[in-house]
Amino acid sequence: MGRPKIEKNSSDIAAEIARLEQEKRRLIQAEDQRRGAIIRECLSGSNSTQLRDALRAVVSPRDSYLFNPESASNGADRSPTRRARRRTGDATNQPPTDAH
Repeated sequence: MGRPKIEKNSSDIAAEIARLEQEKRRLIQAEDQRRGAIIRECLSGSNSTQLRDALRAVVSPRDSYLFNPESASNGADRSPTRRARRRTGDATNQPPTDAH
C-alpha cells in the first residue's frame, strides 16, 4: 500500500518555502564564515604577501582595505575609512541637511 497523500494548502507551502530559504541563507553564511577563516589563516602565513598581491588584483576597491599590507603588518585600524559627510544649506537660511 502506498503512502497516503498529504494535502497542503498554500500557507503550508509558503511556510515551507520560507523555511527552506532561511536554511539556505544560514548555510551560505556558515560557508562564508569558513572561507573567511581560511583566508585569515592564509593571510597570517608565510605566503601572505603573495596572497595579498593576488587578491588586490581581483578585490573591489570598496573591500581592498581587507587586504591592505600596512594595516595587517602594524595592527592599524582595519575598518573601512568613513566618507566625510558634507553639510549643505540653501540661501533661504533653512537648516543644513546631510548630503551624500
